[in-house]
Amino acid sequence: MSIAFIIPTLGGGGAERVVSHLSLYHSRSHRVLVITWDGRDPAYTFGGEIVDLGLPALNALIGKPWRQRQRYKALVNVLAAHQVKQAIAFMESAGVILAMAKSRALPELRTTVSVRSSPLALGRIARMQIRRWYPLVDRVVMQTSASVAQISKLGIPANRCTVVPNPLPTDWLQSVPMFAERENGLILAVGRLDPVKEFNLLLTAFARLKTERLPSLVILGEGPMRSVLMAQAQSLGIADRVVFPGRVTDVRAWLDRARVFVMTSRNEGFPNALAEAMARGCPVISTDCPTGPGEMIEHGRSGWLVPVGDAAALANAMTEALLDAKCAETFGYRARLRAEEWAIDQIAPRWLEDV
Repeated sequence: MSIAFIIPTLGGGGAERVVSHLSLYHSRSHRVLVITWDGRDPAYTFGGEIVDLGLPALNALIGKPWRQRQRYKALVNVLAAHQVKQAIAFMESAGVILAMAKSRALPELRTTVSVRSSPLALGRIARMQIRRWYPLVDRVVMQTSASVAQISKLGIPANRCTVVPNPLPTDWLQSVPMFAERENGLILAVGRLDPVKEFNLLLTAFARLKTERLPSLVILGEGPMRSVLMAQAQSLGIADRVVFPGRVTDVRAWLDRARVFVMTSRNEGFPNALAEAMARGCPVISTDCPTGPGEMIEHGRSGWLVPVGDAAALANAMTEALLDAKCAETFGYRARLRAEEWAIDQIAPRWLEDV
């Protein structure tokens, strides 16, 4: 069967990472196309054939409808020429164009769109497009049951939705380090340095830690908030214990060293970084933001959940994770068991079911 994954860019985001995993997996038994508006600078390896339509986003608002028509025509031509039977779109700009192609030109095409974040946290235009176009596709894949409840408020019936978590490659669940091998006092966070991740909250909570041995904090990732966060660390008097290595290729090595992983987002979908930390048996702390962490972590059993924006609760959880080794080890073990449910051999086939 010929399958197409459609995604706006091939950059370093979570959606691109999932398409990488799924395309590599399904290219073993199907003909796979990865169709993108802008194929420059791929951050991951992809399976099958990459089809770069060469239609990147335009900055000028006046040109966007024209660009949308270009993408629609190009996508229909590629899907027809390659006799694609099933197409799966990631991100709203790809999902809308796929819905147009299905409704206007390719009625026999089996179509799936993937919503990657909390639907109600999307911008007004994105929500309008979902209302208008997503009822026309065969299936909407959500990452959590809470997201299904949210998207129903945008007019998408729950019976048209399927919950499919992000997949974890098999090697992420193998050769997991012993807890005793972890670096005492090392706190790790991973993510784009932008406001929604609320790393400012993490710095505030970190500055409140009063453990006998002062911990260190490593925040992996790049983004527009880098200089602001570095200035905050300086003003809090913790700059000598906070490191910003930028975007790295060896995230797994950092996860295997860390005593605890912390996520402080105000909203998420199904965060890859959190799933990967759990897969490596790293004790995890997360804000209980919509929509993913509360379905991934069982508070007090496989990790810690704290209210969004609550620096005091976050500091208390980090203190417990650093001081209570037995608790942290147990939580890390249970987190890894939970992550086994997201192994790619279990998750990837679900993308081709029920369409």
